[in-house]
Amino acid sequence: MLEEMCQEWQKMRRGRVPIAGLIVLVPLLYTLLFGAVYSKNSVTDIPLVVLDEDQTTLSRQLIQVYADSEKFSIVHQTNREEDAQEVLQNGTALAALEIPVDFQKDIETGRQPTAAFVVNSANNIFGNVALLASWELNRNFSIAVGQKLLEGINVLPGDAMDAAYPIHIGVRILGNPTAGFADFILAGLSANGAQIGLMITVTPLLTILLARRKAAAASAWKVMLGRLIPYFAVSFPALLLSLLLAGGLFAVPMRGTWWQVAVLSGSFLYFVLGVLMIFSVLSPDAVMAVQLPLFYIMPSILYSGLSWPMESMTAGTRLYAACMPMTYLAGTLRDVMLLGVSPDFWLNTGRMLLYGTVCLLLAGGVFSWRWRRQARSFKTEPETGDDSPCME
Repeated sequence: MLEEMCQEWQKMRRGRVPIAGLIVLVPLLYTLLFGAVYSKNSVTDIPLVVLDEDQTTLSRQLIQVYADSEKFSIVHQTNREEDAQEVLQNGTALAALEIPVDFQKDIETGRQPTAAFVVNSANNIFGNVALLASWELNRNFSIAVGQKLLEGINVLPGDAMDAAYPIHIGVRILGNPTAGFADFILAGLSANGAQIGLMITVTPLLTILLARRKAAAASAWKVMLGRLIPYFAVSFPALLLSLLLAGGLFAVPMRGTWWQVAVLSGSFLYFVLGVLMIFSVLSPDAVMAVQLPLFYIMPSILYSGLSWPMESMTAGTRLYAACMPMTYLAGTLRDVMLLGVSPDFWLNTGRMLLYGTVCLLLAGGVFSWRWRRQARSFKTEPETGDDSPCME
């Protein structure tokens, strides 16, 4: 097996783009590219059009509340409904604040006016953030106006606030208090980059060995494991380096310990390699070996619970997700990094090690059978090319 490992190390460091370089660079590129996208960490400056049909002091105060919020950027202000609709329809604005006539008069006379907030929710992220921010701004404005009205009838400021806002709810947000996208998803995307890098480089491995009709005297298990170990040895520090980069460059917190991250990362890569070996040994050629896992690995971002909660999936999709290594890593790694602890740490680590072992046993069994059949069908040929000895 040592000879096989040496041969694979030699192959991994050759070529214009060495295989080892791909394994290291893909997760790093994923971290850098997606980290740059999510560098603002939250949605801000949603373009807003304001329709002010009242043109009073209170209407201008409400507009100023929106102008002061980092969530909105006022791109147009008008007193004509046709202008506001045009700005929304041509895409200049994604949301509209509509203040009706007699807005201030209705407030001062005890009637409840209705200011409308219109949002284009074709993009759910913009829509959800805009609605939540608008609700919070309107609530704060309503409380402030209610307090001023009560003070106007000689109610003390403290009593006026208690009457306008009778229930005070203290909020404490754990894990991701800023609701940052980088904190939420970047570590999982780095891990996905690691498995894509392995998919590109590892899946053709056994298919190529069988297609070459190489000498079959060595044990199939020694050949397979000897070839796999170098890939694990390169991908493991590459993934840890990517996660370190996510923290250092994009401020993704690390509230857990690095030994927890290392255990999760190693178990995940072990499972990924086991799955890829099944694709490799069952594929008819190297091209198909790379293409087939695309249908399995690429949907893992969605099905793993990384971007959409597992609890909101159907039973069928959860069953499909149970076959994916990312399912057992994404949420657990996020909990470790953001909360410092995960209740499923040991359970999911054990699952990844168990399922990875099952996959390697299945792949090894099929490879051994094809390896022995090859030995009976072809004469032994000397090793050439990439399979040169470790010491030349």
